[in-house]
Amino acid sequence: MKKLTALCLSLLLTACSSQFAYNNLDWLIHWYLDDYVDLNKSQKGLFDAQFANWHSWHRENELRHYTEQLQAIKLQLQGEAMTAQQVQQHFEQVRGHWQRLRQRLTPDIAALAVQLSDAQIASLFAALEEKNVDDEQERLAMDEQEQQQLFEEQYIDRLSDYFGRLTEAQKMLVSDAASKVISNHVEWIRYKREVQKNAQALLVNRAENPLFVEEFSALLNAPEQFQHAIYQQNAQHNRQVFAQLIADVNAILTEKQKLRLFRKIDGYIEDLNELTEDT
Repeated sequence: MKKLTALCLSLLLTACSSQFAYNNLDWLIHWYLDDYVDLNKSQKGLFDAQFANWHSWHRENELRHYTEQLQAIKLQLQGEAMTAQQVQQHFEQVRGHWQRLRQRLTPDIAALAVQLSDAQIASLFAALEEKNVDDEQERLAMDEQEQQQLFEEQYIDRLSDYFGRLTEAQKMLVSDAASKVISNHVEWIRYKREVQKNAQALLVNRAENPLFVEEFSALLNAPEQFQHAIYQQNAQHNRQVFAQLIADVNAILTEKQKLRLFRKIDGYIEDLNELTEDT
């Protein structure tokens, strides 16, 4: 169910840029969940009813926050170049969107989790661990140079989506930033396993625990409690590196790149406004 929470949160938060995806999140989630747990007809009915409530709440209450932030970003970009500190502030604002969403969904997800059978729980966590092992082996197979190349490619993909083709000067900034990233993958897998282990322990004993919904909700609302100090330090460092990269690239955008970026932002705002009008 931890994977279910992450999926719901991620799709509700990020898919709003595509009206089709946002309006069809129910079947997208069912398609994804099939890889982890096979819900029976009754469980699917309960999930669909809850999801309809989440979707309605999100459309009515949350989309406007995204629009306001995008408008603020556009206004900042139309003025002086955005600083790394301002970028970090937007990261924190997105985190706030995530936390509101998580707090709204988790009690319902905990209640739905009670309906899972022991076999479904065992299958779910076996699938999650299989994914952990695959991710772990894939990354551990890379040497330091290959990992840096991966970070560089990921940065270029992210930036190109908003700015288009990067200039040579911008690519140099990306390469420099990638060289500063601290690989946090081992700690990330360790963190996921800690969360999953504690979630599984609660689920296995759900029938004997009268406080299961409250305790499972608390775990889903604060999984960060299982992050080790080194993971948090590395993650903070990497966020700072990325924020500085965005600020540095933003400072040397071409007019064509600026035009593409503003069109992108305007498109998101238009989609969000139309989705909000559908309420």
